[in-house]
Amino acid sequence: MTHTLGASRAWCYVCAQERPEPMPAVEHSVEIAARREPLFALSQDYGLRRAWDPFVREMRFTGGATRAARGASVFVRAYNGLTMEVLFTVYEAPAVVAMKMTKGPAMFSRFAGSWRFTTVARGGRPVTRVHFRYGFETRWAALRWLLNPVVRAVLARDVRARLRALQRAVEREQVLQRLTTQTPATCGATG
Repeated sequence: MTHTLGASRAWCYVCAQERPEPMPAVEHSVEIAARREPLFALSQDYGLRRAWDPFVREMRFTGGATRAARGASVFVRAYNGLTMEVLFTVYEAPAVVAMKMTKGPAMFSRFAGSWRFTTVARGGRPVTRVHFRYGFETRWAALRWLLNPVVRAVLARDVRARLRALQRAVEREQVLQRLTTQTPATCGATG
């Protein structure tokens, strides 16, 4: 239960602290015919990421990080040329990975994303529900009424496209077979 204290702050009655208001969010899920563990590994294998992910043009660890883990930083260049540096806030293989923006496009004051992998019972065959979520806050509060719907539409399109591409890569293109025995999170992809 919260009430608004300003443009982006709210009081939380549960924890009795002032907290940032929830960001606008975009999320989508897809069920993929594969086990959760290799699917999670594929999502974090930066060497294979460009083989299936239409969003990524370049992805590499920064700040001395060499693998995906809580506290690791990653530089990302998107298909549209926008760049962002993100920090892993959660890394719990094979269930969830989450990150938040530390540097990025001027239009965002906050940006975060997460992937969640859940095993689903489907008649004895391995199926995983992959849930992808972006949360964002545009920088200019006075223009959010105009910017947020546009940003939400673009991000929703990107989320759906990424999940469809992952599903296609796994179910039709057999990309999971290209996973190597090396730790997927240590791979680097540039482009």
